[in-house]
Amino acid sequence: MPWRTSITLTSADVNSWGSGYANVSLEFKQKNYGNKISDIFLNSILFDGANVWQEHSSGLFPGNFTTEYATMNLPISNGSHKLTVNVDDANIAPIEQNNNFDVTVWFQGLGNTDSNLPACSDIRGGNVTFIVCQGYSVDHFWSGSKIKIIEHDSDVASVTMTNLNETETDLILNEPETYTVTSKPGKYLILTYLGVGQGGRALIKVDSNTTYDDATAAVCGSKTGGDGRYLMCKNNYLSHVSSGIKFSLYSFGNRYAVLKVSGAATAKSVKVNLGKTVTIKSKNGQYEVKAKFLTDGGKKGATIEFTTTKAPKPSGIINYSVGVNDYPDSKDAINSKNISGAFVVMYTVKLVGGEFIVTKYDIGKTGSGPGFGAKFDVVPGQMVDFDGYKVYRNAYMAANAKLNHSLYGVNGPPPYKNFNNGDSRLCQTNWTDTERYLRDDVNYACSLSMSVPFLDTTP
Repeated sequence: MPWRTSITLTSADVNSWGSGYANVSLEFKQKNYGNKISDIFLNSILFDGANVWQEHSSGLFPGNFTTEYATMNLPISNGSHKLTVNVDDANIAPIEQNNNFDVTVWFQGLGNTDSNLPACSDIRGGNVTFIVCQGYSVDHFWSGSKIKIIEHDSDVASVTMTNLNETETDLILNEPETYTVTSKPGKYLILTYLGVGQGGRALIKVDSNTTYDDATAAVCGSKTGGDGRYLMCKNNYLSHVSSGIKFSLYSFGNRYAVLKVSGAATAKSVKVNLGKTVTIKSKNGQYEVKAKFLTDGGKKGATIEFTTTKAPKPSGIINYSVGVNDYPDSKDAINSKNISGAFVVMYTVKLVGGEFIVTKYDIGKTGSGPGFGAKFDVVPGQMVDFDGYKVYRNAYMAANAKLNHSLYGVNGPPPYKNFNNGDSRLCQTNWTDTERYLRDDVNYACSLSMSVPFLDTTP
């Protein structure tokens, strides 16, 4: 649902409730719109000014986004309540205009009585449960559909609908009904009547495969978003989130459209014939985006559909796993344990004057259970080495300190290299003779994975 709107929580929307509290889960996304990696920052959620959840987030790379999941206990009481998400609220930079996002919360049917409901009106929102008066409408703006409550009782709600494949229906209590969205091919709504709520109002649950992005994609304008159909006018652009590619509509007509492209591997502009598809590969080589010119809307713009797939990996790439163990906390090598949620720095190095100089780095996070290690793709000929840390900030600070410097000095150990020898192991070089295996022994020099000790000296 969008921020700065209202939501009524019923038993269908909470994980559990009792003893005056409702257990609620919230999912929200955050994106780094800056030009450098963010430091570790604190997210918190307040309910009527009281802290109900907080968590530190790891550094976020420019243009990347992450999904946060919060589960909290909210005290149930009458009236409206303010739920506020504070993102990095303790450290607002001068260029940040707002780090606080809020919604108004009402409770219905969770043991409380409430005579202070908001005045009857049309209710606008996304995939939530609506409490709406007879004669008023649910405005599901994600899909562009409206559901008007004509009349309702304890068993059935009679409604009229716009922008769906039917114009009127009777919704039977607790029986979901599915309708297709006429203006958005492939999109649907599921409507469920949950009965009579507070103040005699109808409870209508709306679920769908539409998102907030579907609402903003239906009008011309420059946008940031993922896959989907976008109405674009001349010089509008789409900043495609997953691929990092920016598509600008340079021109279009009734036969083809021309897109200017930045952030792609090679293409600067592409011509897309009406009804046809072109494929553009991202600069990092990880994604392929298919752009299809669907319709020419004249002055209303051109409809372009974007679909992403992961690009096939070039042959010879090794996907290497690195864990972080609990040494030096535990000096018992036999009973050493790997740490979940730790961070691994992979340094890429090149040989310069007898020393291995760090040219770039990547940071990965370990998981738990089988395949716990952080995963890195190492291309043929690439030379790398690894360090482990418990805390992201420590990994980030150490990696930046080594960038463009010698990794371990002239007497340090040799790096690991993808020799492109047909197997999935990385192998240490024979010191500065990087075309040979260490000790000229492939079994001594090579490994399928590794675990490294943590190097943190401060928490």
